[in-house]
Amino acid sequence: MNLDTLRQSWQSMKIEVDGIKEQNRQLTQRIFNNQAKTVRDYVKRRYRMLVILGVAYSFIMPWLCVRELQMSVLPTVLMSLFFPFSVVINGSVLYMTSRIHPSKMTVKEMLIAFTNLKIHRSRCRIIGYTVAIPVLIALLIYMRFIDEAMFYAGCVGGVIGACIGIYQDVKMSREIRQMRRSLAEELEE
Repeated sequence: MNLDTLRQSWQSMKIEVDGIKEQNRQLTQRIFNNQAKTVRDYVKRRYRMLVILGVAYSFIMPWLCVRELQMSVLPTVLMSLFFPFSVVINGSVLYMTSRIHPSKMTVKEMLIAFTNLKIHRSRCRIIGYTVAIPVLIALLIYMRFIDEAMFYAGCVGGVIGACIGIYQDVKMSREIRQMRRSLAEELEE
């Protein structure tokens, strides 16, 4: 075997390996873009729904509290303020999620964006719970004075609603955490 032919075949194999590495990198990038887009779209869809419900309840709650339920001033004011406040909180998460564009971002930029989203969601969740607790207490106190059965129904409804909300939040957090873990592993390689 001639040394020149051996060298040429070795060079062509090296070129093929380099080409395969580049194709593999591009394929990995496309996979992460699709995963990130799926997670982003899931989070956006959930928060868009929360914003729409918050806007609807912002208009319905004052009328419902005053006209239909004849509630006292404190629960009416608290509930009338809670829903616009929730629109602002959920809208900020929706806005932050909308700014993630996986096809235009590197893996590092996506990791930073999803980390910032996780931190922002955690802060908004703490603020939301802190604001929701006085509203729920005022509502339950109002129900207790009106009717004992209404109070117990409100407690059961609150527990069921909290379970549903916590389940949805844990599911969303798991998706974001899994995406961040995958991006961090890819960045380490």
